[in-house]
Amino acid sequence: HVALGLHYLALATRPAGTVVGRPSASDAPPPARAAGAKPTDAASSPRGDAADSWRVITCGTFGRYAEEPHAPLEWPELRGIPLRSLCAGAFHCCALGTSGELYTWGHEAGQDLSNGNLLGHGEPTGAIRPPQRVAALAAHPVAEVSASTYCTMVITVDQRVFTWGDSDGDALGHTELECHTPRWLSEPPLRGLRIAHGAIAYTNAAVATDDG
Repeated sequence: HVALGLHYLALATRPAGTVVGRPSASDAPPPARAAGAKPTDAASSPRGDAADSWRVITCGTFGRYAEEPHAPLEWPELRGIPLRSLCAGAFHCCALGTSGELYTWGHEAGQDLSNGNLLGHGEPTGAIRPPQRVAALAAHPVAEVSASTYCTMVITVDQRVFTWGDSDGDALGHTELECHTPRWLSEPPLRGLRIAHGAIAYTNAAVATDDG
C-alpha cells in the first residue's frame, strides 16, 4: 500500500502472497497498541516471522521524530498489524486494519489549524501524534476510509457514514463546527440508507448506496 500526503510518503509492507479482502462484521480486531513509541530506522529494523512483515514506513517532513526528513522511518505501533489500506490527508494518515480497526497519526490540526481534530482522538492540542486506534469507532468496524486536507470520512461494515475534522465548506455533512471525534451522519438525507462507498475532498463529499 502507498499513500501520499502534502509533504510525506507512507507505505505498508505485507507478507508475500497475502490476499486482503473487505472487512466483515465477524472479524475480530487485534488488541490495541500503546501509543508514543519512537519510530525506528526502517533500514535497520530486524526481520521477524511472517506476521512481523506487516510494517508501516513514512518519510518526509511528516514525522516529528525524523532528524533526517528523507530517511524512511517505521512506526512500531503498527508493526505486525495486517492492513487493508493506507489513506493520506495533507497532514495526517490513516491505516485500515483487515478486521476493520482504524489507526490515525500525524498533525492533529494541520498547517492552518483546523476546527476539528484531524485524527479523531478528541480535543486537539496542535501536536503531531504517533499511530493510535480511533477509539470512537471500536464498536463500528470500518470497511472504507477517505481523507482530505482537513477532514476524514469512513464507511463502516454496517454501512453507516462517520465524518470528523474541519467543517468548513460543509464537507462533513453536519453542523458541528469543531468535530474532534467521528460523528455518525444519522439525519436525512442519509437516514435509513445502506452506504457502500464514499469519498471526501477539501469542501465536498459524496457517497453511494449499495443499490446504486
